Amino acid sequence: NDRNRMLLELLSASSLTVCPIQTPVEKYGLLVVFGQKGQAALTQDDLVVMEKVSNFLALYFDNAANFEKEANVRKIFQQY
Repeated sequence: NDRNRMLLELLSASSLTVCPIQTPVEKYGLLVVFGQKGQAALTQDDLVVMEKVSNFLALYFDNAANFEKEANVRKIFQQY
């Protein structure tokens, strides 16, 4: 694809991998990893690590959002 090649050239990258940061309910963003020209391509082990990191980030963001909601509910009940 021409767009993919243009993006790789813009980043001076030899490869690009994208992994979603999401839970079954929420989509938080993307984890993007690219290899610079001259570096070895990403391995299957690298992809497994990326997936684990994106899952960890999704859980972190989900817990942070739940903590914020809980704090707001607690604040509302403390007013009464």
